[in-house]
Amino acid sequence: MGQDLRAPRCTSQTVGEVPGGCRDGLAGALITSDSCHVHQAEPTELALAQAREFAAGRPIVDFCDECGLRLAVASIYWSDWVARRVEKVIFRDDRTVNRQISIDFLVREDAPVYHAPGGQRFWLVPVSIMRRKTLVNYYLRDEDGKSIPLPGLRLAQYLDESMLRAVASRELNDTLSEEAGSFIHDVIVGELDQVKARMKSLEEKRAPDQIQRLADQRHLFYILLHRLSYRFTLYAFIDADPRHRHRVLHMAIDEPLTLYHRESGLAPATVDGRPDGPSYGRGDVVRWWNRHRLAAALGWTPTKVRFPVPAAENAASFHFEIQTPPGVDIVEASVLAGLPDEDNGDPALAQRPSFDHVRMRLPTVGLHITAVPNGSSSRAQVHLQAATRGWYTTMLLSCWATLLLLGAILLHVHTKAILTKADVVVVLAGVAAAVATLIAQGEFAGMAGRLLALPRALAAAEAALPLIAATLFLFGGPGAAQRRQWELLLICAVAAVITITITIPWIQARWRLRKYHITSPWEMAPELNSPAIRPRTFWEAARRHGYTTPAIRVDSAEAWHQHFRWTDEIQTHAQTLLSGGGDAERYRNAARL
Repeated sequence: MGQDLRAPRCTSQTVGEVPGGCRDGLAGALITSDSCHVHQAEPTELALAQAREFAAGRPIVDFCDECGLRLAVASIYWSDWVARRVEKVIFRDDRTVNRQISIDFLVREDAPVYHAPGGQRFWLVPVSIMRRKTLVNYYLRDEDGKSIPLPGLRLAQYLDESMLRAVASRELNDTLSEEAGSFIHDVIVGELDQVKARMKSLEEKRAPDQIQRLADQRHLFYILLHRLSYRFTLYAFIDADPRHRHRVLHMAIDEPLTLYHRESGLAPATVDGRPDGPSYGRGDVVRWWNRHRLAAALGWTPTKVRFPVPAAENAASFHFEIQTPPGVDIVEASVLAGLPDEDNGDPALAQRPSFDHVRMRLPTVGLHITAVPNGSSSRAQVHLQAATRGWYTTMLLSCWATLLLLGAILLHVHTKAILTKADVVVVLAGVAAAVATLIAQGEFAGMAGRLLALPRALAAAEAALPLIAATLFLFGGPGAAQRRQWELLLICAVAAVITITITIPWIQARWRLRKYHITSPWEMAPELNSPAIRPRTFWEAARRHGYTTPAIRVDSAEAWHQHFRWTDEIQTHAQTLLSGGGDAERYRNAARL
């Protein structure tokens, strides 16, 4: 039989016996211990054992509080051990984007170790907080391209439950009741309805006494409970080599792309009837007649695509890249991360956000931010427009050709020039066929075609106008020249409106591309005449760069915050709690926000 997780075998070994060691005094390593924590188990066998226990309906009776506390520290103070995260977004087509993420980190010296019977050792490392959903086209590999063992669903739930139980037990002075433990178990392991019921009982003050007391304090347990409800921690087992603690993991996920504009989701959330800051809420879908959505559909304004990047706070440095789809130009791009507390009119009271902004016509645009504090609202945004070259220009010229032809026919009718019915029908039908062929061809059928869906439909409608005019001449029968002239005038008016509607955004698009300059705060070249203006507050940047208006939202498989504020009080409490109640001032100076 495999490893029985109900009674996991753990040992403590001295620094010299365990890869990597566990030295005291490391900044952010808030669990002070002179020994390392080792599980005598093979990770995959352990995961299978946990799955068997769950399928058999046997409840877990033993949890590893030591693992839970160490994982809690790693999951809160990411920037103390993750040096850099790079996230690159590639549009596969008009319905899917691919996120490629690299994580450059130094394995914590207090990371739990799993010792397989064959002698191989693994470090247990949290990679990210993920939404509970099916991951599409997902992979996780190391710097050598090798696949990395994952714990599986049940073992990951066991580890998350151990984390919550350990923090709750420490906040309650090791007096966690069975009823409170059952609440935690249901939130981590339960089905959706069960999780909703438990979290609703918490809001309605019907949760178990210990859980309700911890929630009312709104300290570390409250934050972790909300972070892990409807979500899970993605863990990885990597080879434990004391000479190779600096590691790089590569992860990729496909995300659905729905081109519906949504509200910003920055409306303040409320808890117990009081404002609790903005959330990562998706926001409601706006109607088609919304001015932002309609202007973007017609091409009068660029199409804004917004990407939540909740993992920006999970590294000391965060880099976001986006690669343009074929036939699409990036007008501008920006990333904003910070604590969106209201400044009450005094910018000095608000913390300056992490922000980057560029206007560059390049195939790939990069944005960079650092030192993003816990609890931040973090999102990137790009302004896209269809490239004016190629198909867009052909469509515009086709519209003008149609308008000029209809105008010429109208002029001949008005001047009573010699023009037979057959000549008119042949000319109109031939031009209509040629224009329709040009418009129907799909040179930019992906994202570019979706951005121009409405102009393309209008152009197709204009291409049908010569056929309508030809029909009037062919089947209208003999009629007064005055009546035929008014019919053609109406058709020409419709063609003129469509042509102007397509011409204006084409000219605007050409003009936007002339604004080719770098406005990134990181650009410090002395020859720059217009340096970037750094926003003083989160809301100043959000309003100036359109983060408060509707945009297309591409969700992330990595979990975003519902709502909470990471305050100095919570920071001090977490440092004291996870250090075992030691010198809080020491950890306040050692750890970073």
